[in-house]
This record gives sequence, C-alpha cells and structure tokens, in this order.
Amino acid sequence: MEAKKIKKAPPAKTEAKHEIKKVPPVKEEEEEKMDPETKKLMEEDIKLISKLEMYCTSAKFTEALNGFISEKAASFDVVEEEKGHPHEYYIVYMQYTKMIDSLLEEFVTENKYTDEQVYECCMRVKDADPQCLSCLDYVLATTEYNEFYNLMLDHKSMMNWEYKETTLSPEFASMMKLDWTKKEEAQTSVHSIYS
Repeated sequence: MEAKKIKKAPPAKTEAKHEIKKVPPVKEEEEEKMDPETKKLMEEDIKLISKLEMYCTSAKFTEALNGFISEKAASFDVVEEEKGHPHEYYIVYMQYTKMIDSLLEEFVTENKYTDEQVYECCMRVKDADPQCLSCLDYVLATTEYNEFYNLMLDHKSMMNWEYKETTLSPEFASMMKLDWTKKEEAQTSVHSIYS
C-alpha cells in the first residue's frame, strides 16, 4: 500500500492574532537613540530569549529532543516539492510539535509568559538575526512544517556524516586514532603536526 502524498502541510498553529511589532537589528550607538517602547521591548526579548536558550539546553529538553530526532530523522529524505511529501512526515511533525509544546509548557508556566509572548519574541529575534540561537530552530520548527522538515534533513545529514581517513593528512589521521586518555602522547602528536 503506497503512502498518501500531501502537496503542502497545513500550518500547525494559527498566525498571531495581531501584527508582531518588529525590532530591527541595532548597533550599540543606535540603541541610545531608540524610542523607549522599542528599547523596552528589545530588553524584554533579550531576557526571554536568554531564559529560553538556557531551558532548551537543559538535560530534560535536550534528552527528549535528541531521542526524538535520532529515532525519526533517518526516515526523512529530500523530496521534490512537485511530488509532495509523504503523509508520514506530517505525522512525525505533529508528534514533534506535541512533544515540544509539552516541554515548552513547563517553561511558559515557570516563567509566567504566554505562548504568544514566546512565539512573538522568537519571531522578532529570528527576523533580527536568523542564526542567533539554536533554540529558535527547535521552537520555530513547531510553527511551520517546512522549518521542521529542513531541521530533520539537517539532523539526518549530521547523523550520516562519516569520518573519512582518506581525506586527512596521514599525521592528522594517526592523531585521530590516539588514546586521548594518554595526555602526553596526544600533545606530542599534535605538536608534531604543527612543527
């Protein structure tokens, strides 16, 4: 039985009920000239996103995330947009969304934020600097199927990366085989490469 194909997965969450106020990237000298409301919003975003990044690096969050991704990412493949994605991908996306939402509920409750505040903050930070923090990728992957799909492909690619001795110099390849618990041997090998 062939799996059903879907052209585009519907968004898991509805768009914010009102327009998100954007805070553009700011240089330090421009920050002083910023209007008080925007400056306050930026400071609140920094505070929230810092707490979120700390939470997303906690053992509880990373263990759940790593377990899910190691189990599911291998089944994802690059799919031509015209062919549509297998329905199974969307099912995994919904499972991911449920898991992350459950984990973030603890963060939201503990820090007395609303889901909307966290989402809007993440969107503002992403708009200002898309590569800013890793927590943004994991959180925003719950709001857009394509973000999730790309996240899974990235992780699959990392999981499939293999160390290839043939591409390394003989000295570096031999160093990679060292017993790194023998500190002196490792240091001598590293120094010999650079001398």
